[in-house]
Amino acid sequence: MYMLIKRMQKLNIKITQAVSIVMCLSVAIMASLIILSVCVRNILGFSFQWIVDVNRLIFIWMAFLGIVYVNEKDMMIRFEIVDNALSPALRRIITIVRHLSSLFLFLVMVRAGLLVSNFAKDQVFSTIPVSTKWLYFAVIAAGILLVYQTTVKILVLFAHPHAENQ
Repeated sequence: MYMLIKRMQKLNIKITQAVSIVMCLSVAIMASLIILSVCVRNILGFSFQWIVDVNRLIFIWMAFLGIVYVNEKDMMIRFEIVDNALSPALRRIITIVRHLSSLFLFLVMVRAGLLVSNFAKDQVFSTIPVSTKWLYFAVIAAGILLVYQTTVKILVLFAHPHAENQ
């Protein structure tokens, strides 16, 4: 069991690194597209309408992948002042409850993404030939990654009784 958890942790680190790279590339692409749009509009007097839709798609993916990154780095909003005031045993219980409730919410997120994506199957962006379903795929993909991350955190807490915030 210990080796399985170690492998899962290594995969989790690789996923977080990949997410970080994708987020950096997303910011660079969005910034480049906005600069291109501004330059073309000011120099040639017209703008590319597709840039708005492409940036929207990139931004949605970046936002949901950002949740994956923040979750892995344990930077989600919580009351640390309360956590720090608790005894280690009580803090461990609160951490387990927090992870279990997060796991439940992330599973709901995946299910909701699947349900909502069915409504968008026939819709296409007005300026690019891409289904709006890709907006909801970001919810599903991030939800799956969050479920994996949180499962790893829970397994670590149960496998290592003295582990906290891993």
